[in-house]
Amino acid sequence: MIFVERPISAFFLFLCVTLLAAQVYVRLRKPKALAAHDNAERNAVSTARPAE
Repeated sequence: MIFVERPISAFFLFLCVTLLAAQVYVRLRKPKALAAHDNAERNAVSTARPAE
């Protein structure tokens, strides 16, 4: 088996899978953070404006 003969290839495969999983995790988690950030900006803008 190639991973037994060349353990460095197993390391690179593990590294690629880990980085890919991290990218997917951040992409799925990011909209929640952006939504909270947008809500905070809207609240800050709405409180900065005088009431009509």
